[in-house]
Amino acid sequence: MLTYGQIHLHGHDFAILAQVGNATFPPDQLHLKTDNPPRRDVVLLPSDGYAVIAFKTDNPGSWLAHCHIANHASRGLALQILERQKDAAGIWPSLAKSDALKNAQRGCDNWNEWWGNCSNWWHPKDRPSSCGMGELEFSPDSGI
Repeated sequence: MLTYGQIHLHGHDFAILAQVGNATFPPDQLHLKTDNPPRRDVVLLPSDGYAVIAFKTDNPGSWLAHCHIANHASRGLALQILERQKDAAGIWPSLAKSDALKNAQRGCDNWNEWWGNCSNWWHPKDRPSSCGMGELEFSPDSGI
């Protein structure tokens, strides 16, 4: 099976209910494996196909779901799931009182500084490499 992506979900494992390649998603005709489906934290997303997963939303926090193929993640194949928002808010004190949130903010600030310098961007070999010229792309190594 050729794979288009490797979808990973943080903070959970999940049941793989369907995994179909070379097919259009059929919302009215899904054949889900509900009898002892495999449990994973990564699922291969088949080429030109789809995967259906299920997981219990019982873990307060903001959880990242993303593709493990760095170029896909750097192009936006990632999302965050905010789970049990009120409980999650109680875990984290305000920014002024939380070393963990201050550390997370430092990480965001470092990323913004790095991304703000276009010399860090990836320049394909057949395109000009000076900043502002040609079509620039995200780094093929997103760090996710």
